[in-house]
Amino acid sequence: MREIDFVIGKKRVHSYVPESWMEISERQFLAVIANIYGHLDDAGFYERFFGIPADEVKRMDFYYYYVLNSLLSFTRKMDGVTSFIVRTFQLKEREMGVLTVKAPDAKLNGMTFQQFMMVDTFYTWYMQTKRRDYLVTMCCCLYLAEGEDFFKVDMDKRKLFWNECSEETLNAVLVQWSLIKAWLSKAYTHLFPSGGEVTEMNGKNGKVKVTNTWLEIFDTLVADDLSRIESYKRLACMDVLRIVNFKIQERKKQNG
Repeated sequence: MREIDFVIGKKRVHSYVPESWMEISERQFLAVIANIYGHLDDAGFYERFFGIPADEVKRMDFYYYYVLNSLLSFTRKMDGVTSFIVRTFQLKEREMGVLTVKAPDAKLNGMTFQQFMMVDTFYTWYMQTKRRDYLVTMCCCLYLAEGEDFFKVDMDKRKLFWNECSEETLNAVLVQWSLIKAWLSKAYTHLFPSGGEVTEMNGKNGKVKVTNTWLEIFDTLVADDLSRIESYKRLACMDVLRIVNFKIQERKKQNG
């Protein structure tokens, strides 16, 4: 975290500026997202991110813009995070009221493999098509109410809440999962070789290949043990990723 202290006109600005995604606050993160996607102009952004009054922003010398923007260089990189920046959202639906939902814990602790597969599949589909309904479904799968069982969520009802959300909120969830994926690509280099696509361990002729679906990986993991499909779905996602990453590594060694 970097401390800044300067004067604009008669206004003294004293603030703490994050130097990485891991240090950014919820308020600052949402300001970045709103500005990137055009929901917040520059004056509003500097007010929300740095705490500089909007009327003072308009008086800033170009050099101040240059210096402040240089402090935001980390936002132009996808270095990855191990935990969600915006932990909770309060969703409102006209007939059903308010619902508070929360993200998985740090390092996806408590997230099942089934939930992970669903989130990442709809994330991939959205990135390929930009269809809003895919992004909404991804959000439904990712953020759950306190103590809620993912396998018992009524997705049709949950979509009613997320459909009411602003584009800023949906984009905030999208960017956060992108940052989580960036971290996973460093933690499991064999499973996520390109940071986005998934390596499947059982390609043709025994060779590894790149695939965009988790179903092939799940089928390989379950193999002929069909009686335990439900158990595999409920396995901790990090345990599964660790196992699959290791198997891919071993397969690559065998293939030379």
